[in-house]
Amino acid sequence: MKTIAGTARGKKSYSGTDETRLQIVRAAANLFSERGYEATSIRDIENAAGVSRGGVTYHIGNKEEIWKAAFEYTFFPFLDQVRSNAEFLKTLAPSVRFRHLVGLFVRASARSPQMVRFMIHEGVGGSWRFEFIVKRFFIPLGAASKDLWAGSTFLELFRTNPHLRYALLGACNLIFAVPTEVKVLFRQDVYSDTFIDTHIDAVVAIFESFGQSGAQKPGK
Repeated sequence: MKTIAGTARGKKSYSGTDETRLQIVRAAANLFSERGYEATSIRDIENAAGVSRGGVTYHIGNKEEIWKAAFEYTFFPFLDQVRSNAEFLKTLAPSVRFRHLVGLFVRASARSPQMVRFMIHEGVGGSWRFEFIVKRFFIPLGAASKDLWAGSTFLELFRTNPHLRYALLGACNLIFAVPTEVKVLFRQDVYSDTFIDTHIDAVVAIFESFGQSGAQKPGK
C-alpha cells in the first residue's frame, strides 16, 4: 500500500551544497526561530556556526538574505512533501486523508520545531518577513493543498474556520516547540518515534471525536 513520502532530515529542498553554507543556515534557523530577527545578530550566527568573522556575509550575504535562507531551509521540506503527496492524498477517503494530513504535519513539526517558533515570532506583527512568508510559503501551500479538503464538511472547516484551524495547528505542533517543558513534566522525549506516533493518534482521536459529536458549524 502506498504511503506518504518522507523527507530526509537533511532538508532535501534546500539548494545549498556547500557544507559551510549549510552549517551557517542551520545555525541561523535555530537562532532566528528561538530569538527572533531583531534579537539575532550576524555575529551570533557566526559564533553558533563556528565560522570566522565575515564568514556569514561571505557565504550567504546580509542579514535579510540569511533570514530568507534560514526560513526556506526550515519550511520548504514540508511544502515539498505536500506537493509530492497531493495526488495520492486526493485518492483517499476524507477520514483517511485527514489522518495522513495530521501525520504529515506532526512529523514535519517534529523534524523542524523551528517552524512553529518562526511563526510565533513573525505572526505577531506585520513586516517584510511576514510578507515573504505569505508569498513564499502560504500561497504555494494553499495552491498545493487546495483540493485536499474537498469531499468533507469536517475537512473544509479546517480550511475556513480560524478557531478549528489554529486548534488543529496548535495540537499538532506546539508540543515540539517546548521539549524541555514536556521532559520536566512528563519525563518523555517528544522527538522519539514512539512519542510522535502516539501524538498523531491522539490528535486524530480528538478531532475525529469532535466531528462525530455533530459540531460541524463554524462558530458565530
